[in-house]
Amino acid sequence: MLAQLNDVNSVANGLVSTALTAGLTLIDPRRLTVGRRAAYRGVVAVLTAWVTWTALRSDEVTVPPAARAGIVTGAAGAVLGFAELGEALDARLHDGLARAGAARPRLWLAAAAAVLSLVSWWGGRTADRKRAGGLEEL
Repeated sequence: MLAQLNDVNSVANGLVSTALTAGLTLIDPRRLTVGRRAAYRGVVAVLTAWVTWTALRSDEVTVPPAARAGIVTGAAGAVLGFAELGEALDARLHDGLARAGAARPRLWLAAAAAVLSLVSWWGGRTADRKRAGGLEEL
C-alpha cells in the first residue's frame, strides 16, 4: 500500500493527495492561533514535499538523490516562504465567495482545490503514459 501511495501514477496517490489538499482547504487559517497556524503551515509544506518527492520518483524523470532532496526541500521552503501570501489570497477568495452569496465558501474552495488537484494529478499521469508509449515505439 505504501508503494502505491508513493507512486505518482497510482490511483491511491491521486486520491490521497486530492483528499489531503481538499481537507486542508477546509481550514480557515485566519481563525487559527499562532501555534496552530504554524502547525497548519508545516502540514501544507510536508504535503508539498511529499507530492514533489513522488513526482520526482517517476520512471520518466531521472534526478540524482541529492538533487531530489534539494528540490523537495526547496519546494517545502517556498511554501513556507509564501505562506502569508497564500493565506491572504485564500482570505480574498473566501470573502469574495461570501459577498457573492455562497452559504459555505470553505466548501466551495475545498471543492475547487479537489478538482484542481485531481485534474493536475490526472494530467501528469496521462503525460507520463504518453511519454512512456512514445519511448516504447522508438
